[in-house]
Amino acid sequence: MEFAMKKMFFAAFAAVFALLATGCGWNVVSCSIGWSEGNTVQWKDTTLLDGQYAGVRTIRVAQSIFPVRVLPSTSDSVSVVCYAGQMKVNVPDYKIGVRQDGGVLEIYQIPKDRVVCRQASGCYLELRVPVSVREADIQGVSGGIYAEGVSLDRLKAQTVSGGVKVSGVNAEQMNLSTVSGGVELSQVRGKWLTCKTVSGGIRAEALSADQMEGETVSGGVKVYLEDSAQEVSLESVSGGIDVYLKGDLGRNGYDLKATSGGVRVAGVGESRRHFESEGQSGGVRLKAKTVSGGVDVRSW
Repeated sequence: MEFAMKKMFFAAFAAVFALLATGCGWNVVSCSIGWSEGNTVQWKDTTLLDGQYAGVRTIRVAQSIFPVRVLPSTSDSVSVVCYAGQMKVNVPDYKIGVRQDGGVLEIYQIPKDRVVCRQASGCYLELRVPVSVREADIQGVSGGIYAEGVSLDRLKAQTVSGGVKVSGVNAEQMNLSTVSGGVELSQVRGKWLTCKTVSGGIRAEALSADQMEGETVSGGVKVYLEDSAQEVSLESVSGGIDVYLKGDLGRNGYDLKATSGGVRVAGVGESRRHFESEGQSGGVRLKAKTVSGGVDVRSW
């Protein structure tokens, strides 16, 4: 009960923020709170920013209303391109600002808040990142975040409205979160990974992470873990949890709970609500909890 109440409070709190930045997909931005036609500016096929920055080790993106893409670069510099295929914005002097202080590159919008946009499509903020960059901190408001093929020490990707997708990324530490949207991972390697979403599922394929935490309020969880996994904790309020592990399932330690839906570890054991097993040395320690939905563990 304490778990469910905590999640429901978080969902209500996060929903307030979701109202501030309504739904945006990977190629579409659509925000309309406080809209006034009298002071709007329309952009079409407009490049807001196109620059190269050398000596960067940390990238920070703040309050982006554009979908953000983080991709590898073949050069020694960071490339930043912000493009609007089509957009109406309520701030006549709106622009994307950049400042570099030593090895830290910051990308931000001007003004900082109260920016309203409509009828936007084909818009993006693209970062091409060389191997010299070690940290990326992406904070979005409306629009998804996509990272592919980069190697970092730390990746933080957080947005209010939109999904978070990470593919082929190596990072020791990853923090991925969204309020309205799913979290998807494919062929990701790291030591410590956290995934959080309020309205949306969590899906991970061929995931190599020593430690993983995944939480969702409304959505299912499905993860395929490589044999590097050591400690895994997964939680959902409304949605099932499916976990696929390498090797002998009997060697792992389990603490699995489901209020409705049942718990099952293929070839090891099952229960209506709670299954617990000590496991053996070298096995995965898996903790999973859901209120509405089952917990199912299989090998792959």
